[in-house]
Amino acid sequence: MGRKKIFLHIGYPKTGTTTMNEYISLQIKKIKCYVPNVSHDYLRANNDSKLFEDNYVVKDLVENFIFKDYDSSKPFSLLRDIKEDSIFISTTGPLSAFFFKGRFVGKDMHIKPEQVAKRIFEVFADEFDVKVIISIRKQSDWIPSAYAEWHQYYSKINDYNSIDKFASSFKDLTCGFAQDINYENVVTSFEKILGKDNIYIAVFEKLKLDPGNYYRSLIDFMGGDIDAALLDNVPKRNVRETAGMVKRIDVLTLSKLLFFYKLRYFPNLSLGLIKRFPTALMLLSKVKWPSNNQAEIIKLKEEDKQEIFNLYQEENMKLSDRYDLGLKDFGYY
Repeated sequence: MGRKKIFLHIGYPKTGTTTMNEYISLQIKKIKCYVPNVSHDYLRANNDSKLFEDNYVVKDLVENFIFKDYDSSKPFSLLRDIKEDSIFISTTGPLSAFFFKGRFVGKDMHIKPEQVAKRIFEVFADEFDVKVIISIRKQSDWIPSAYAEWHQYYSKINDYNSIDKFASSFKDLTCGFAQDINYENVVTSFEKILGKDNIYIAVFEKLKLDPGNYYRSLIDFMGGDIDAALLDNVPKRNVRETAGMVKRIDVLTLSKLLFFYKLRYFPNLSLGLIKRFPTALMLLSKVKWPSNNQAEIIKLKEEDKQEIFNLYQEENMKLSDRYDLGLKDFGYY
């Protein structure tokens, strides 16, 4: 029997990954799927205690292998013993790490795409045929969506405590953020190490236009199968966008507040609290900070949109042509 294939869906965040993780992934046939970043409430609702436990073994792997020396013997033993020939792991962690200073490494140290690609190869390539799935979204839409999602962290950091300041960091090519959403640069870094045939680019705008075909194409790439009826009725999750704007629901919970301070002051500390005390953490997420409940519309200024478009359009065209993505139809260039 040949080596198992492992498909790592590594991000980007804010590109439809919640729907993939909570609705599609566990319905794919012929492939063993793990969704390390999915809500523990969702996994418990599936009444599969082994999946629940195994998912946290895989979660520990994907949250640690890139950024520190990590003993992968336990998760690799799990992955070797599954009956399927292919494994799908969906986590936005590797590409989310670009945007969180100090979360996985020393504070203010920036993670580069070539570092992520190199570690994926070093950790997985000896055991598996490695395939990487990268989902992208038009930069001028991704920026406000990311800020709306992560504002509880960035609002505490002086450099990025407004959408305008956050957006400005993507217009300065000396800042790591700007290169982090230069998809051509990121994909090229992975190509150099994994090879073009081992990379699949998923386009968020195609998901919005035709979810069924979006998932069929992705599942075909992995050699899996899924009931056609499921793809004809794909629900939408985390829908915040309307007419180019993103609605930020600013409800600061006690769990978010504690996580921020952990992220800021103890970035490398791994406590495993979600697994150990899931019920307690669920209760903390229900406790709202009373002075901070509000709704706000996040949008880029028109001049910022145009500047970001001009900055990335040439690189977007290169990527589109090389992978036949049709990005011009969605305003990438």
